[in-house]
Amino acid sequence: MWDYHDQINGASSNGFAANHHDFVFTYNGLYPKIPRIEHCAPNQLLNRLVLTIENEQQLDEILKTQLTAYGFNLNVDQFRCSDGTHQKYLLSYEIGPSNDDKKTNQCNTNYILNEKQAED
Repeated sequence: MWDYHDQINGASSNGFAANHHDFVFTYNGLYPKIPRIEHCAPNQLLNRLVLTIENEQQLDEILKTQLTAYGFNLNVDQFRCSDGTHQKYLLSYEIGPSNDDKKTNQCNTNYILNEKQAED
């Protein structure tokens, strides 16, 4: 895993990391020092939890069910897949706190393709 000097891996507000399941992550957000929404995990805990994923399904589950106190962006790529093929897209998640039932986060997932892939 990589991260900024003097930071716990995966705990920085903005940065990048990788795990031993061949996933690469970049984090981006403006985080308040004191969250105003109670009973939600700070981004440092979510970032560390995300580093444990083995597949996209686990990532979706974490990002939708582990409540966050503020919004952030997470980009994810898998540089080697288990079947030997390369993933042909980048995942970009926009995550925000729930504004209704407080049981799931607002989660928008985008698959980013290059121009040739979009034509196919």
